[in-house]
Amino acid sequence: MAIPQEHQQSRTTISPEAHMTEHISSQGHPANSENITIATAPTSTGQPLEQAILNLSLAHIASFTTRNMTTNPLNLRIMSPTLKGDFDNMPLSRNASTHLHMVESTARQHPEWRVEVLSSCVGVDEEAGMARVWVTLAVSGLPHAGFENVRRESVLMLTWKREGDGRWLMSEQRNIRGPGRSLF
Repeated sequence: MAIPQEHQQSRTTISPEAHMTEHISSQGHPANSENITIATAPTSTGQPLEQAILNLSLAHIASFTTRNMTTNPLNLRIMSPTLKGDFDNMPLSRNASTHLHMVESTARQHPEWRVEVLSSCVGVDEEAGMARVWVTLAVSGLPHAGFENVRRESVLMLTWKREGDGRWLMSEQRNIRGPGRSLF
């Protein structure tokens, strides 16, 4: 894999609409996961591929803050229908629809659950058709009894793969919990 190009962000809040219209087509979003239409490859924007994938990833994370993950057209276009999700104390997800609904439902039940992007970096191996985005998050208001006032750092790893038609889709999300109070 190519050496990751660092893109540091200093404790910024990302608006959910940031970068979105630059990178996706103007198609409406589908009603269910079987009809997901994915946007063209990020390189169609004229940006370097690394920056486009990073921007799409950060816009996806921003949709968590607004609790509109399942209806956000960006999410429906950039996620593989077979996306795998692995988050703390949540069942493994084997498709994008299940993953988005589970995370959004939990977030709506726990409005104090927040994430803040502290830093990010991206590595792209175009030859292998794979990219990874690493995002360090400050997480607070955790949806677990006794952890409501705990703030900790986590690392979110987003894996992207290039499809046969050239589209880049997010294929996996893995949350790697940082140190802090144990949930065990």
